[in-house]
Amino acid sequence: GKPIPVSQKLPEGVTLTKQQQQQYATDVGVAISLARASRADCSEAAMALAPYARNPQQQHIDELRRLLCYIVQTKDYGIKYDGPLALQPGLHPERPQIFVDANLMNGMATIGVVVIVNGGVVNGYSKFVQRPVGSATEAEISAINFGVKEASYLKFIMKDLELPIADDPIIVFSDSKTAIAIANSDSTRTTTTHYLDKLRYVQHQRRENVVRLQHVKAEFQIADCLTKHVSGPKLRGNIQHFMVIK
Repeated sequence: GKPIPVSQKLPEGVTLTKQQQQQYATDVGVAISLARASRADCSEAAMALAPYARNPQQQHIDELRRLLCYIVQTKDYGIKYDGPLALQPGLHPERPQIFVDANLMNGMATIGVVVIVNGGVVNGYSKFVQRPVGSATEAEISAINFGVKEASYLKFIMKDLELPIADDPIIVFSDSKTAIAIANSDSTRTTTTHYLDKLRYVQHQRRENVVRLQHVKAEFQIADCLTKHVSGPKLRGNIQHFMVIK
């Protein structure tokens, strides 16, 4: 099973009763809380349903019910901590890894971030970008920006704990070669005008050796399921790297 059918595009809302709207908003809030706590596999589905909280229609309620049923039926799923796991060939598994991805649809972007330390997920979430996005590259730069922020915070904790790898840059993986090339340069392009602050922050953190940006092949991009509807096998293939599946 899976939270929402693949390629499912939810329609615009129509007015329902106030009680139905309140119940919908409450249930979506529960789904988002679970997704942020330990059910990252439900994160994208919850984010897809959230924008309709003020004005849902019956199909949104049906899809939310599907999501909640999926959560109940997979209640044994959870975050997996079973020692170092090399998710990217050639990378030391004990080093922090951050995977970021973005999906652009109708001018709006959904961003997914997965933070892994010593083979265990310490953070994983989807985020809906509120402002319009001009291109897929801008969406990917926004995703990298979120990943770099996570890396900066993680770096602060590692230095405070005086860990031996605290001085090494944290690798942020993205599957967008174009976005990585722009972020690795010291120049800006006109296509990133609205995202100059985000881009400059990424470039600054890279120059300060806080992060290193690296391309990841699609088959190793575990944040993919946090940004778009994927098939059941693809979803399980992504989340098996960081969740217990029974």
